[in-house]
Amino acid sequence: MSDDCLTLSWWNWQGEDLQLPDDDIDLNDALQLTSVVVDQIRVCRFNDARSLIEERKDIVRLICLKELRERGEVTLPKLDLTRQQKMSALAAYLTIDQENSSPCQQCLSRRSRGPCVECVAGDETLFNGACTNRQFSSSAAACSLYKGEISDERR
Repeated sequence: MSDDCLTLSWWNWQGEDLQLPDDDIDLNDALQLTSVVVDQIRVCRFNDARSLIEERKDIVRLICLKELRERGEVTLPKLDLTRQQKMSALAAYLTIDQENSSPCQQCLSRRSRGPCVECVAGDETLFNGACTNRQFSSSAAACSLYKGEISDERR
């Protein structure tokens, strides 16, 4: 499908079409943030991310950023959407059925740098079972849900 035929309003959350916010985005507003991310994914150059988002019209969950601490200050993670694994991870987060019933060990850690509050993992065909937070952080093999091969240097 081309992005020309899939406008942002093609996707919806609980029956409501997604739309871009009129003003500056409020990162604490999960619907606004999700709308902006879906809009970026739908026109991105990464086919795997676009394929994930184009498979479903209904968004399964909204992006809720978790609060991080940096030098004693509470901050929100930065969603640098220029890398393929970050786009794919967020596309999966928004659209896949969750297979894990509890968070992975890394998402439970206070040191976790994954961007989303919720730990979401699909079946082992997606990111070898790793959660979307670990995929986003380029550390899928470090996820306790990961089912793929781990090289000797990663052990």
